[in-house]
Amino acid sequence: MKKVMVTVKTTLTDGDQNDKMELPAEGTFGVKDGAYLIKYQDMFLSGPDQPITTRIKITKDNVVTVTRTGAYNSRFVIEKNKRCQSLYATPY
Repeated sequence: MKKVMVTVKTTLTDGDQNDKMELPAEGTFGVKDGAYLIKYQDMFLSGPDQPITTRIKITKDNVVTVTRTGAYNSRFVIEKNKRCQSLYATPY
């Protein structure tokens, strides 16, 4: 795995208001079994005391899986022309 800088660009929408943010994070990038793998620690959502590890996997079939573990757990699978379903768990 190679060390990289990841920039997460987010737009929060509330009615007519859009709030855009860019969050930099150190992470890793690699290729395994033909899939691209990106991993980084997200401290914005939960704070530095409870970082969330985000893993993004992009397969050669262009299926994107985003998995978060830590203070919040979630898994989101994105496939072209398919309806997506996401599971998540929070401490609340």
